[in-house]
Amino acid sequence: MAQKTTPEALALSACNTELVKRNQHHHHLGLGGYYGKEEKFRKMEEEAAISRKLNLKGLKLLSRNWILGRSTDASGTSLKFDNPATEEVVSKILKYAGDKEKGSFKPSRERDELSLALGNSEHIGHTRGLGKRMT
Repeated sequence: MAQKTTPEALALSACNTELVKRNQHHHHLGLGGYYGKEEKFRKMEEEAAISRKLNLKGLKLLSRNWILGRSTDASGTSLKFDNPATEEVVSKILKYAGDKEKGSFKPSRERDELSLALGNSEHIGHTRGLGKRMT
């Protein structure tokens, strides 16, 4: 108890609370995260392909996981979301994926269907894998 009531712990808790409030699209992943749900997502994708009601095949793994991690429907035959804004983002992702298959959209690392649909860029300015600070 004493460890959680130090000024540093309370400040960190307040900071994390503010970060959670900024998140518009809450996921339903639990403690295992995306890695823990990978088998379930694979089964959902197979069910979607069999039912032909939902096509997730043209999506990058990151986009597929983002969509399925926020869906409240446990089957792969439909997608349901708590937030209408999340439904909008998903429809944009699927539109960009369709455009990619038609050849009218060419994604890049910083400008893929997920980052465009969310309206934010992907880690601009980060040095991936270098493990040291730029000076």
